[in-house]
Amino acid sequence: MNEQNQRDSIMSMARGAFEERVDYEMDKVIQNILDPNTKATAKRKITVTIELKADDSRQNIGVSYTVKSALAPTNAVTTML
Repeated sequence: MNEQNQRDSIMSMARGAFEERVDYEMDKVIQNILDPNTKATAKRKITVTIELKADDSRQNIGVSYTVKSALAPTNAVTTML
């Protein structure tokens, strides 16, 4: 494989910041699963959006990414008055 075709893993982009953001959201999801105030079987989701934009010469590609999590809501609390 020639040098031009060799690429780093997407996880190492921005000196590991990409991996750090995914890990951060995963921790939030795990904490939400472990929270006894949420439904254990509710679905949680992590969404990674990667946007790439090349310059006019196609020599450089700008990459931006966002990582978001969708957590389970807390259980409703009921009481009597």
